[in-house]
Amino acid sequence: MIVTYADDVFDWGISVEARLLSGELKEDVIRLPKLALCKNHKTTVIAQRVTVQLSALNKNIIDLFSDLLRAMYARVSPIAKTENHNIDAMDKEIFITVPQMWTPSSTRIMRRAAALAGIPKVELVYEPQAAAAFELERLTYHIDKRQLPLVPLDLPKGSVMYVADAPGGLPLMLHLTRWRLTR
Repeated sequence: MIVTYADDVFDWGISVEARLLSGELKEDVIRLPKLALCKNHKTTVIAQRVTVQLSALNKNIIDLFSDLLRAMYARVSPIAKTENHNIDAMDKEIFITVPQMWTPSSTRIMRRAAALAGIPKVELVYEPQAAAAFELERLTYHIDKRQLPLVPLDLPKGSVMYVADAPGGLPLMLHLTRWRLTR
C-alpha cells in the first residue's frame, strides 16, 4: 500500500503510483503503513519511517487509516449506486480484511479509524479467513462453461481446505490454515 498527503490532499493506491511514474510526485509518499501495526514489524526501519513521516504531517496511524477508509468508501460509493437503489439510505456493513498477525491493539486502531471515517458497522476479518470464505463460495456456487446462473456444487461434509497466507505479499513467512467443512 502506498499513500500521499502531497499538497495537503490525501491520495492512495494506483493513482499515487501513476503520479510517481509521471514525475508529479517525488518521494513524498508513505509506503507500507500496515507494517507499523504488525507486532513483529513495529521496530523495523519501514515502520519507523512511517511514524516519522506521519509525525511530520502532524498525523498518526489512526489518521492515516481513517483517511484511507474514507477515500476508499468515497471511491466505491458511486460505483455501488444504481438507479433503483439509494445506497446512502441503506444500512451498510463493511468488512475489512486485516493480517492474521495483527494484535488486538492493532485491530482496535483499525476499528477506531473506521469510526472516524464515518463507517458505523465494521467487521474485521483475518485475511486467510476471507480467502477461505471466498474460495468456498466459489467452489460451492460456480458458473458453468455456458455462463449460466450460479449452480450449487456438492462438497461433502468433512472436506478440507488449506489457505496459505504470505504476510505482506512476501513469502518470507507462511501461515497455513486448515479449514474443515462441517455442514
